[in-house]
Amino acid sequence: MKIGVFVGSIRQGALGCQVGDWIMEETSRLDLSGVNGGEPVEFVRIDLRSFELPHFDGEAAPFSLNKKYSNAKVTRFSQAVDECDGYIFVSPEYNHSVPGTMKNAVDHLGKEWSNKAIGYVSYGPMGGTRAVEHWRVIMANFYAQSVRDQVALSMSEDMADGGLSPRNTQVTTLDRMLQAVVGLSRAMAPMRDE
Repeated sequence: MKIGVFVGSIRQGALGCQVGDWIMEETSRLDLSGVNGGEPVEFVRIDLRSFELPHFDGEAAPFSLNKKYSNAKVTRFSQAVDECDGYIFVSPEYNHSVPGTMKNAVDHLGKEWSNKAIGYVSYGPMGGTRAVEHWRVIMANFYAQSVRDQVALSMSEDMADGGLSPRNTQVTTLDRMLQAVVGLSRAMAPMRDE
């Protein structure tokens, strides 16, 4: 099983890179094999910045394209997303919502997101919770299932002085959320095989 850690900010010096690093470090110390019936779980990083996606301007809805895209950058992004059984979205909150570049990336694809579990690690002055509420509605449209737990990193309490130092409660919540994503991804596997 493969879970993608989707880092969605492309801003220079974005805190999302630090958050992605933290998640990857946490996943390396967890034993999730019991949650996944003994199958190993691999976490891979999907950094939006490395794909350089264009603005979405397609004539056809991506769901109708059956994962066949004319743009090589979109195809590469599609393959990275499609290889995963579930995701952790690392999302800042911009103006009480989701970052436009991350939403643009999601909109490029269709069936790649379907029947997969998603957990959220958000950050912002209020923890990025409003962005996640929007993500939950957006991703439901793709037949993706969001887990209940979310990590909401506060700029003042978890990211003081430009660095990342999550509180113990955040670590506990992340661990619980990762277990939920792995468990739900495993449960949804028969739906992905159809």
